[in-house]
Amino acid sequence: NQLFFMVLISSVTSSLLFFVWRLLQGFFMLVDARLIYKTLRWICMMYMLPFGYAAVLITYHGWFCGDIRLWKIVFVRSGEITFGVRVVALVWFAIVIALILFFMLGELRWNLKRRDNILEDDPVAAEIFQQVCDSLGISRGKVKLYRNVLVNTPLVIGWLHPEVLLPENDYTPDDLELIFFHELSHRKQGDLLFKKFVIIVILIHCINPVAVFLLFRTVNLWSECMADLLALEASGNMHRASLYYN
Repeated sequence: NQLFFMVLISSVTSSLLFFVWRLLQGFFMLVDARLIYKTLRWICMMYMLPFGYAAVLITYHGWFCGDIRLWKIVFVRSGEITFGVRVVALVWFAIVIALILFFMLGELRWNLKRRDNILEDDPVAAEIFQQVCDSLGISRGKVKLYRNVLVNTPLVIGWLHPEVLLPENDYTPDDLELIFFHELSHRKQGDLLFKKFVIIVILIHCINPVAVFLLFRTVNLWSECMADLLALEASGNMHRASLYYN
């Protein structure tokens, strides 16, 4: 019961912080757009830190002034609602297992696709890729460049052994440079590892639709926006941003 209440209280308090963050987006944009993504990361971390539950415990034990009667149903009378809580907790646990299987199948599908990776053999593309790595301060060899006929858009994948995958399209050198700056910016700002962390948040807080849908969608959106910003700055193309977005 206490494990379930810990997740429930943390989910509610963190979701309230998330909605406050949404209200402050305009202010962050005026000050520094980077604050939007940085503070969003802190919000995601708050879902994993049970500060709200700890405050409830302290209030209940009377370690500081508070109305402890509010929490009696959680800590004192939990025996009366054990069956109902147990049913909800079992449903929560079943959803967690189902989501774990879903994400594992997704990983398996991508691993099967990566079997068709072909190391980039175009010397022009390979040289541009290395130049972009140098510009972003990424050690040569840390990220590999491949072609893959099963992908239809450039992407970076793999948080332990990152790879940039290109579809079988014809790109100009300018196109390749901008593509590499964007994809490698995800690596530079740690998006690959952070999105794995967000998946763990979703698994634990799967009973909260705010965490499952809105938070994940928002993280994906702003990770792309920040990759765009970093790519434009690093490539020196801020003065021709319209070309980049086209």
